[in-house]
Amino acid sequence: MKYCSKCGKELADDAVFCTECGASTAPAAPAAPAAPAVKSSKASLVLGIVGIVVAWLFALAGHIVSIIGIVLGVKEYKNTGNVIGLVLSIIGEVCAVINSVLGVIMMSGLF
Repeated sequence: MKYCSKCGKELADDAVFCTECGASTAPAAPAAPAAPAVKSSKASLVLGIVGIVVAWLFALAGHIVSIIGIVLGVKEYKNTGNVIGLVLSIIGEVCAVINSVLGVIMMSGLF
């Protein structure tokens, strides 16, 4: 004989459902293992912000900081799905490109 795990009523060995409460007598499926916690890196976020600021002051430094931020942002996106660091780093790189183009124009005397 077996007993209902929900209400405790005695059940026949071949019972599929409890006749008292209607609960299933099938064993519960094992819970899926929890996904390991992934530590989120804020380096790409910080480098994205720094890249935007530095890009307007020093284009070459802005390129370097933004490219490092983009690389770290891609890794963070793959690990956590977080895109803000990647987006800010891309914006920093765009600002550095704009500043480089403006610098070339100003140096050539066309502006």
